[in-house]
Amino acid sequence: MSLIKIYAAAEARDTILRRVPWEDQAMPARVLDGIERIFGERLAPAEAVARILRDVRERGDAALREWSARIDGAPPPPQLWGESVPPGVAASSPPDWGGAASSGVGRPGPASSPQDWAGAASSGVSGVERPGPASSPPNWGGAASSGVGRSGPASSPPNWGGAASSGVGRPGPASSPPNWGGAASSGVGRSGPASSPQDWGDRGAFPSLEIPSAAWRAAYDRLPDDQRVALDLAADRIATFHRKQPMDSWVDAGPDGTLGQLIRPLDRVGVYVPGGTAALPSSLLMAAIPARVAGVGQVIVCTPPGNPVSPRSETRFLGETGFPDIPELILAAAYRAGVDRLFALGGAQAIAAMAYGTESVPAVDKIVGAGGLFITLAKRQVIGRVGIDGFYGPTETLLIADEAADPAWAAADLLAQAEHDVLASPLLLTPSRALAEAVAAQLACQLPGLSRAEIAAASLADRGGIVLTADLAEAVELANAYAPEHLCLLVRDPWALVGQIRHAGGIFVGEYSFEVLGDYIAGPSHVMPTEGSARYASPLSVADFVKRISLIALNADAGARLAASAAVLARGEGLTAHAAAAGMREVDKG
Repeated sequence: MSLIKIYAAAEARDTILRRVPWEDQAMPARVLDGIERIFGERLAPAEAVARILRDVRERGDAALREWSARIDGAPPPPQLWGESVPPGVAASSPPDWGGAASSGVGRPGPASSPQDWAGAASSGVSGVERPGPASSPPNWGGAASSGVGRSGPASSPPNWGGAASSGVGRPGPASSPPNWGGAASSGVGRSGPASSPQDWGDRGAFPSLEIPSAAWRAAYDRLPDDQRVALDLAADRIATFHRKQPMDSWVDAGPDGTLGQLIRPLDRVGVYVPGGTAALPSSLLMAAIPARVAGVGQVIVCTPPGNPVSPRSETRFLGETGFPDIPELILAAAYRAGVDRLFALGGAQAIAAMAYGTESVPAVDKIVGAGGLFITLAKRQVIGRVGIDGFYGPTETLLIADEAADPAWAAADLLAQAEHDVLASPLLLTPSRALAEAVAAQLACQLPGLSRAEIAAASLADRGGIVLTADLAEAVELANAYAPEHLCLLVRDPWALVGQIRHAGGIFVGEYSFEVLGDYIAGPSHVMPTEGSARYASPLSVADFVKRISLIALNADAGARLAASAAVLARGEGLTAHAAAAGMREVDKG
């Protein structure tokens, strides 16, 4: 039996290319069983998330540590065993801390379960040259091009575009949290020295929630040379790309006065980095570095503790103080990205902590980053309280290929997508039956050698497919209707198709611009719209970390002249106070 089905275009439109909102899909029994084990009743996932959010909002750190213990398997400190069970949770004696991790609530479950929406591949990157000394922190430098900064002297026109005014610089010494400069003007102070406790005893916070930055630097220094080189190269390329994104303030002075747009960075942003079955340092870099380039005052990161397939931090750095396991690459990425604080928190409880704030975790202005089903549900429920970058589903890649494509390479690209998750969508559209059959044969040949072969096989069988189209024009039509997260053009003349693509998170042009490079090191953020949202949404960028403020400074003559028209419109709306306020300005100021 073939690993992947070959479809006619008409059949594909009604099956694998037909979008069905995930909330309309049947919820797997595994997810509902897990919720029942934790809550003592069979709740809908949205209700389970709502209970966690309410509890964290009401009880802060106490709720965080209890939910983390139940869901992520992080044991609470001894003095907590006598505390009450979280509201809405079935009382048990004692709780089953170990089994909760696989329940599917909060932290993504095992890779074979549908709720593991990772969004990025987990394999390491090696074999590239490191750009600078390992001991030197990143220098984002050119972030100034974002136009985020202070104005010039009051007596002169403001210099909104000046590169030096962004306030985004390189972090300070490795022994202290990075000082990005611009944070001071945002009203958000920097955290205390990384090597000192955060007054846990005085505040009653749970020591193991936050990982001190000294551990990040230590993890970075312990990385094998090839991993450190790759991490540095990825960080530098991501920063370079995002510095080029235009987000300048502007001021237009004319006869009527001055109008303009001011760009201001957000004060504090929370980055969620998913865990599940793979450590995803790339996801941390892809979200935190654009925030830094934008001049965000403070960047905090939450990521689930523990990862069964990734290297652990050494106990001499984390074990003595009770910090939970966070993979070395995540800690190293936090250092390299220059984030301010890192918390070992996953699932809906992490989203709640960043949205509402607790004794340990500060409330943020916006939460970004992909995650599983429960992260998406939590983000939907806190939007409005905080900004949200988007709602992400299982990852997806669509290849358009012709007879010139290498079938082995096309198969490898499909497998790279399929190994993410059983719900990942690896798709190929081609007018060549010969290529379709050759790719199917290559999939069977390459699959057995993969470490995640079982996951990839399930993805190919249940969510993947090869679609035979009449020609490349039909392939482009189907691709635009599907609006994939990743669209790869493996054709003889890929640039001829680029202008025809209207909907995609990212376009990968040619066989050497393969999607795996986008996951790690090309430069653009790999946090891209899924589930067809590329029809209206965009990849994560500097624009997600700034806001625009309109500037209106009309002179007296313009104000008096325009007031009459404003009063007419106000009276037409029945707003007499508005009309009166305008009418008072209809006076000759000369």
